[in-house]
Amino acid sequence: MNRHLSADEFSALLAGEDFSRGQSAWAAGHAAECKECRAEVARMESALTDLRAAAQGVTASPPRLSRPAKAPTRRWFTAPRLALGGAFAAAIIMIPVYRANHPPPTYGSEAADAVLLQQVDAQLARSIPGSMEPLVALAWSSEETHSRDENSQGKQE
Repeated sequence: MNRHLSADEFSALLAGEDFSRGQSAWAAGHAAECKECRAEVARMESALTDLRAAAQGVTASPPRLSRPAKAPTRRWFTAPRLALGGAFAAAIIMIPVYRANHPPPTYGSEAADAVLLQQVDAQLARSIPGSMEPLVALAWSSEETHSRDENSQGKQE
C-alpha cells in the first residue's frame, strides 16, 4: 500500500507525539523514504522555525506603546506678524500727530457767511421772483399812469 501521511500524522510527527508504536514507526519510515512526504515535512519544519523566531522576537523585547503624534505648535511671533503689528501700532500713533499738525480747513470768514445769509434772506423776502421784476415794474408803471390819468380827469370835471 503506497499511501502518504495524513495531516494528523504530519502534525504528530513534527510535534514528537507517539502514535501507537507500529503506526509511529511506519510514519517515520515513510517520511524518510517518500520524496513528497519528506518535502512536506521540510516545508512544515521551515514554517515552524520561522514562527518560533518571530514569536521569540516579539516576546524578547517589551511591547512599545506608541505615543500620539505631537500637534505642531504655532509660533505667534513670526516675522510677518511682527511687521504687521508694528505697522498697525505706527498708524495708531501717527493719527494724533497728523491731526495736531493739520487742523481742519476753514472755508471762509464769519463776515462772508453773514453777507451770504443776508443775500439769501433778501431773496426769500421778495414777494415775486427776480426774473419777473421787470414785468411787475412795467405793470405798476402803467397803473400809476392810468391812475394819474383818472385823477387828472376827475379834477377837470
